[in-house]
Amino acid sequence: MTPSRLIWILTILALPVSISLGDTYRIEPGDTLSIVVLDHPSYSRIIQVTRDGHVIYLGGRLEFAGKSLQEAADLIQGQIRTYGRTQDPVAIVDPVQGKGYLVWGAVTVPNRFPLTLHDKIGLYEALAKAGGMAGGADRQNVKIIRVDKSIEIYDLSASQEYREIFIGDGDIVFVPALDSVQIHGHVKKPGNFLIRDKIRIDHAMAMADGPLDTPDSRANLENVKIYKANGDSIELNLANPDRKDAVEGDEDGIFYLRDRDVVFVPPLAVAEVQGQVKVPGKRVYFHSRIRVDHALAQAGGPSAGLENVADLSSVVIVRRSGETIELNLDEEFWKTSEAEDDRYYLRDGDTMYVPSAFKIDPVHVLGYVRNPGPYRIREPITPREGISKAGGFEDLAKREEVKIWRKNGTIEEIILNWEDDADSAGSKTLLHPGDSLEVGKRFHINWSFVLSVASLATTATTSYLVLFR
Repeated sequence: MTPSRLIWILTILALPVSISLGDTYRIEPGDTLSIVVLDHPSYSRIIQVTRDGHVIYLGGRLEFAGKSLQEAADLIQGQIRTYGRTQDPVAIVDPVQGKGYLVWGAVTVPNRFPLTLHDKIGLYEALAKAGGMAGGADRQNVKIIRVDKSIEIYDLSASQEYREIFIGDGDIVFVPALDSVQIHGHVKKPGNFLIRDKIRIDHAMAMADGPLDTPDSRANLENVKIYKANGDSIELNLANPDRKDAVEGDEDGIFYLRDRDVVFVPPLAVAEVQGQVKVPGKRVYFHSRIRVDHALAQAGGPSAGLENVADLSSVVIVRRSGETIELNLDEEFWKTSEAEDDRYYLRDGDTMYVPSAFKIDPVHVLGYVRNPGPYRIREPITPREGISKAGGFEDLAKREEVKIWRKNGTIEEIILNWEDDADSAGSKTLLHPGDSLEVGKRFHINWSFVLSVASLATTATTSYLVLFR
C-alpha cells in the first residue's frame, strides 16, 4: 500500500460521516431544479416548481413539493419510460439555487452539501461525507458532472492509486450502480448477481454455482427461461452439444443477459419405478415424458430371480392425478404402434409398478417329502412338479397316490401315472396357488419288529415245554 493511499484511508476514517436522513433536501414550491439525464442529454431540463408544487415534464404533470431529490428523480425516470423513448434512464434532480455540490447514486446518503467560494474538497472526501459508496456501486465508472455539463469518469476501484480530484461549486458526483440479474430455480446458489453492462448466460450460471444435479432433483437445461426487463421472454436449450459454438458466435444476442433480466432454470420431470425391477424405487428423470420401457431400462430392467419374477402382463401406472392404468408389456408391445399411445408414457409425478409373477397364495407340498412347505409358482404345475420342488419323496412316501386339498375346500385323491404325468382319469391334474398337496405314508412291515416278536414267542414256548415236561 502506498503512503498516499494510507493517508487517504486514515483521512476517511477520521471524517464524521453520520448524516441523518433529515438533512436530505426537500423540494419546495418556487424551487428551480436542474434535471440531468445521463446518456440522454436531450431529456435534460432546467424547470421551476409551480406554486401548487408541480412541474411539467415531457407532457406530464408531476407533484414535486415535499419530495426528496431521489423521489423526484424516480418520478422523472418513470415519466421518461412512459414517454417511450428509453427503458433505462438515469436521472439526477439538483436544485439550481445556492452553492454546493451534489453526491448522487449508489452512496449511503445521497445529498447536497454546502461549499463556499474558497472551499476545496476532494472526490474521496465528498464520497465519505455521503456515507461512502453503497454495496453494488460501480467503482470503475464514478462520474463528475461539471457546471458546464462536461462529464469526467474515474476508476476508484481498490486496485487504483489515490489521486487528488477536486469538486467545484455546482458540480454533481454520480456513482452508478452495477447492473444485476437474477437466477432462480434449480441452480446451486440462486439469487441476485451484480454485472457490468451484460453477461453471457453460461457465465451467469457459473456465478450461481451451476445447475442442480442431486439424486432428488436435477435441472432441466433444455428449457431454461429468460424473462427480459422489457417484458419479452426467451426459452434456451443449454444442454445442446452445439450450444458452445452458438454462444460464442452470439456477441450481443439471446445468450446475453442485461440489467434486471431474470433466469429461471426448471427441474426435470421425474417418475418412480417400483416393484419387481432390479433397482426398485428408482427415480427416472426426463424432459416432458418417457416411454415405459425406457423407464424400465433405467431401473435395471425387470427382476428375474427364483423368488422375484416380474409380471410384465399387468404393469400398473399411477398418474399424478390419481388415475390408474394397467398395461400389458409383453414381448409383442415393442413391435406394435401401441408403443406410441400416450398411455405408454410416464409424465412428471407418475409411478410405475411392476408386480410379481407369483400370486399371493403359494402351493403347499406336505407329508412325506424331503422339504415340506409353501412354494411360489408362476403358473399351475403338476403334482410331480410340486413334489420335485419339495425335494422328492421320503423313503416311506406313498408314491402311487396323493391327496390334493383345493383352495375352495374340496379334496381330491389322485392316482399318479409316472410314465406320462396323467392321473387316474386320464387327464393332467394341476396344482393352483392356494392348493395343498399331501403325500401319505405307504404301508410298511417292520420285519425287524416281527422277527423280534417271533423270536420271543419261540423262546417262551421252548421254556414252557422244558419246565412242564
